[in-house]
Amino acid sequence: MTVSRVLLTNDDGIDSVGLEALREALAEVAEVTVVAPAGDQSAVGRATSDEVTIHEHNHGYVVDGTPVDCVIAGLGDLVPDADAVVAGCNKGANLGAYTLGRSGTISAAVEAAFFDVPAFAISMYIPGGEDWYKRDLSQSEYKNATQAAKFLVDRSVGTDAFETADYLNVNAPVFDSEQLVPMEVTRPSKLYDMTAERNGGSITLTDRIWGRMNDGTLPDPEGTDRRAIVENRVSVSPLTAPHTTERYGELDKLVGVYNGRWRPQRVSVGLWYSQNLSPTQVPISARVPLIRWCVSPVVSVHSLPLWPRLLTGYVHTELPSPSLLCGCWVSCGLGLSSPPQEAVGIRLLPLYR
Repeated sequence: MTVSRVLLTNDDGIDSVGLEALREALAEVAEVTVVAPAGDQSAVGRATSDEVTIHEHNHGYVVDGTPVDCVIAGLGDLVPDADAVVAGCNKGANLGAYTLGRSGTISAAVEAAFFDVPAFAISMYIPGGEDWYKRDLSQSEYKNATQAAKFLVDRSVGTDAFETADYLNVNAPVFDSEQLVPMEVTRPSKLYDMTAERNGGSITLTDRIWGRMNDGTLPDPEGTDRRAIVENRVSVSPLTAPHTTERYGELDKLVGVYNGRWRPQRVSVGLWYSQNLSPTQVPISARVPLIRWCVSPVVSVHSLPLWPRLLTGYVHTELPSPSLLCGCWVSCGLGLSSPPQEAVGIRLLPLYR
């Protein structure tokens, strides 16, 4: 598939140098329509508005809203035929798993994925101290980022590159040499180093990652996005937008317990008698459809009182005379095949209805 029209947005605002540098590069391979915020919307995440004002611009539209507003307004009305959405080029990197939900640049790409439109988040890492963001950059310094973005937009859409990925998070170092730097497929680093320090009535929140990047002291392993940038490569992380879910049997059981309807795969009851306290298993005829045991699957049926860990349920069954009942144990699909020898003292009162 050839991309013919690109919706370009960002979170630094319509007048940013990175946006114009990226627009010029993408214009070499596709028609580009800009739908960008009127001002700086950095780190707004996926914030949205109920209504936004739009203004025409030489290269598209200016939106009084967030990057996500720009994507929704763009794909929903202004540029509905866009083949791809590109967000950037952001002044500052978006590296590490913990940054993905904060970034306006990333969030624009995520929103596009819900429209089922391939998306790209393009950012540039700028080394320096705490005031790195004050550095004035020329369009040429964005070249590593813009050339990587142009290549990926032109060559990846419609291929297996997006078979499992919804968007590509691209980070590039500043272009400061004669040669473009190489590219590497990466995964977001899981390293996290936020700190909080109280100063009287306020708390200072500090992200120490960036200082450690300058010092070269980050323990990011091979294959991570930050490691690639530190070693002067373009990082490309294929990511998915919807939060995925995994089904875990134990969680299903806990939810069933909460709802009062967890049914074990098998229920057997063992009895012992007051005459000798011998753990003799007595067969009991149980009508399974009426069994509604709510026993926590993590209960250890040893010398622990069972009542605090037993939720009320109903058992319809045939029992010997209750006067003979001293205690019992319950096997609820836990792999028990005989009464535990230590079960003396566990008491369970069958309920009838």
